[in-house]
Amino acid sequence: MLGYDRDTFGDMVHVMKDDLDLRGDDNVIWHDNGNIEFRKNIIGNMHDYAF
Repeated sequence: MLGYDRDTFGDMVHVMKDDLDLRGDDNVIWHDNGNIEFRKNIIGNMHDYAF
């Protein structure tokens, strides 16, 4: 989970999906560098949602 504990990463997922207007069932791919891929496009970086 990109170096984050499970609870932190779970919270980050909810914030990220809300911010990017994604639904809960919209599947994304996380790359090792934190990039978020959706429908073959990089739409952000998961590390931007760390708090």
